[in-house]
Amino acid sequence: MGDAMQFGQQEWRVLAEEDGKALLIRKDILEERRYCKGHDYANWENCELRQYLNSTYYNTFSEAERSRITQVTLANPHNLKYRTIDGGSSTADRVFLLSIEEVVKYFGSNWELLYNPANHHFDIDESYWLKDRNNDERAALFNRKSEAWWLRSPGEEPAAAAFVDRSGVVHINGRDKASPLGVRPALWLNLDG
Repeated sequence: MGDAMQFGQQEWRVLAEEDGKALLIRKDILEERRYCKGHDYANWENCELRQYLNSTYYNTFSEAERSRITQVTLANPHNLKYRTIDGGSSTADRVFLLSIEEVVKYFGSNWELLYNPANHHFDIDESYWLKDRNNDERAALFNRKSEAWWLRSPGEEPAAAAFVDRSGVVHINGRDKASPLGVRPALWLNLDG
């Protein structure tokens, strides 16, 4: 896990491998984009960034490459701290952003110790961010400089989405979805292609 690989003339980081597939995240930030227009309360299910990644960006890959990208069903849970902020319905995507839970799972964090399986939530104190020994692993570059990148999870209010800042700190409370922020696509790739 964490190995680099080339796919579609881009460099990716391998986060996991299972059943002949690998979960990849782009090593560097692709570009800066807003999550959705204005103060739109769109969640991942109906945001413009999801539409862009699964159409325009997805179509930048060759037909052979697209045939290796697996469509997956993604859970889009409520925010871990602000549990009343709806993450939306599950979605079927080929290209997506990681959720807070996936960042915790694949990059590691101190939050692993706070997970309460009885209620499927993390027991979070008053912190609005996750800052720990894994910050460097989560940090990403855009034009050779550290830059923040979106997560698909909702923030503390409907107009915000969670993100990872330029130091690799996960901001649970989020940022206004109309702000331009780094896009770091993820996908499941069939390794037998």
